[in-house]
Amino acid sequence: MDFLQIEVANNSLLGWLIAAAIALAIIVVAGMVRYLLSSQFKRLASRHERPIWFVAAALVDRTRWLFILILGLFAGSFALEMPVSTRAISNIVMTVTLLIQAGFWVASAAKILSLI
Repeated sequence: MDFLQIEVANNSLLGWLIAAAIALAIIVVAGMVRYLLSSQFKRLASRHERPIWFVAAALVDRTRWLFILILGLFAGSFALEMPVSTRAISNIVMTVTLLIQAGFWVASAAKILSLI
């Protein structure tokens, strides 16, 4: 298993595999949580006529796969050695992604609440 010690961008192949495993785990778990929450909130919205369940279902449905992907990659990147400038760019990308996703959530909530 000496090939796992080959350096690529100041990280061993083993480090890259660990980072990829972390990213994949975050993406899969977040996707499953998104699906389970969406189905649960829709079920509650159909049983109870409270606006909160409609809003919650809409917010979960508006969670973009691109956001989940970037979140997973961001989490996986912490297993890698990176220069400070690269880490700063990674933080900026994640912050902008979170702000855009928050915009989707707010717009969705406002639309649902204006219909109720």
